[in-house]
Amino acid sequence: MALLIAILAWCGIGYFAWLITEMRSEQASNIAGVTVEAAKRIADKYLHSSLQSTTQERGALDALTETDIVPIVDMLDQVGREAGVKIQIVSTQPESSASKSTRALIFVMHAEGTFSQVERAVELFETLPIPSTVEQIDMSHDAGIWSLNTRVRVLTTATI
Repeated sequence: MALLIAILAWCGIGYFAWLITEMRSEQASNIAGVTVEAAKRIADKYLHSSLQSTTQERGALDALTETDIVPIVDMLDQVGREAGVKIQIVSTQPESSASKSTRALIFVMHAEGTFSQVERAVELFETLPIPSTVEQIDMSHDAGIWSLNTRVRVLTTATI
């Protein structure tokens, strides 16, 4: 009988030891879960504050790339007027893009005038107030008239 009581006592001690170990394990996993949730909340708050603090910058960037094709063409014509030459848009071609949100248009243009007029047109093409790149410039001189052939790549989010 004493042996049976001793075995039951040891079983009870083992059960309570196992129970304490399980409670500690559960407590540790709860602490880890709370830590992960707190980290997620901090990251969400940081992202939210970053988005709020960059609202103006994102708006300006959207305004730059949301240019439709007609205003782009008007801008290129304005370059010609400011430089004192008539800009002829020879062709406009969409460029294939991996991005679904932004597209590129290639404008091939021709202009004629004095050297200073043609040079001024090139300067203005290089500093357009929209995301653009002058990809090719070909200037030639014949009988006192300078000719300009250029390719300008313009980024836009407009539907083409």
